[in-house]
Amino acid sequence: MDTSDPEVVTLRAKVRAALEEFDQASAFHEAWKPTAYDEDLHRRMGSSYATNTFLVIRAALRRETLLALIRLWDRNSKAVSLSNIARALGNGRVVDALVAECEAQWGALPMGSLEDILEENRATVAEAVRRSEEAFGREQGEALRQRAAEAITLIAEYDQGGARHGTLRHLRTLRDQHLAHRQLRPKPATVDPADASDEAVERLFEDMARLIHLLRLVVEGTDYRPEETAEFRRRHAKLFWASVRGERTEGHPDYALPRGGGR
Repeated sequence: MDTSDPEVVTLRAKVRAALEEFDQASAFHEAWKPTAYDEDLHRRMGSSYATNTFLVIRAALRRETLLALIRLWDRNSKAVSLSNIARALGNGRVVDALVAECEAQWGALPMGSLEDILEENRATVAEAVRRSEEAFGREQGEALRQRAAEAITLIAEYDQGGARHGTLRHLRTLRDQHLAHRQLRPKPATVDPADASDEAVERLFEDMARLIHLLRLVVEGTDYRPEETAEFRRRHAKLFWASVRGERTEGHPDYALPRGGGR
């Protein structure tokens, strides 16, 4: 098997789709966090009529965050399906193909990079560099295998039977009964309250960021860091919600201390 095999092609398509879905979750999540945790913003909104729209926006951002997270776990074979991604990574032939591609990138040195070396030393140096790069390629291949195993373990934590499956089961039930559909007689919740907490969902979000990082390294050879993207989005969210605070916020173009110097 090589990386043109349909199984590898499908795996790469799933990883790209997972990245796009997680990026959506990240955008909604970073915009939502100030609405949930910024106490200064809460005080500014107070209990005015405008706060009603603020609460609608907060609920919508949270809803979209949760929907994007759970879409990563859809069981349909035509969807992202992290469970199917784990099964593909568990196929030794698939990983062997990815490792072979990774190692091959380090197997040859362009001769143009040796132009400044004396002609009589060219062949000797080129062979030494080639062996060094092949050794490095083998190290990278072994690192790829380890990252694939780590990704499989992380997915298993949330999959059926995993230690953190309760959080996933909670979100799937919430999606099926309330967010994507509206059941007239929803089933009573059977999940541990700790698995349904904001802290548990935040942990899931952070684990998915780590997983996307691993999957892109393993399947696409790309060192993408979701946390760096999230940092930009946090900055954007801060700027947006600063405008909602209005002229009482230092840094706002119309900022002015209330009369008497108080806040």
